[in-house]
Amino acid sequence: MTSAIIWKYELERGVTVCSLPVNAQVLSVQIQDGTLCMWVLVKPKYDDKQRIVTEHRGFEVHGTGHDIPMVDKKTHLATVQERGFVWHVFEVKP
Repeated sequence: MTSAIIWKYELERGVTVCSLPVNAQVLSVQIQDGTLCMWVLVKPKYDDKQRIVTEHRGFEVHGTGHDIPMVDKKTHLATVQERGFVWHVFEVKP
């Protein structure tokens, strides 16, 4: 049986690039203590030197009414409300 763990990443308004374990699955995006956070389910895979194998993945945060360039190359993950603002989180497809 393979074990898994949930990791948390903080996202910035605009673009954030995260180094995630390969095949990580985004579970949720929410505001925690005023910070936009993303929770990811990971089942770490290790290389021959026992380092976790990772990949760079890009995430973008856009406000309602803002332009979203090349939206067809993005996957919507979540919409989050924060004190009068509404943020839309997308993952940039490779």
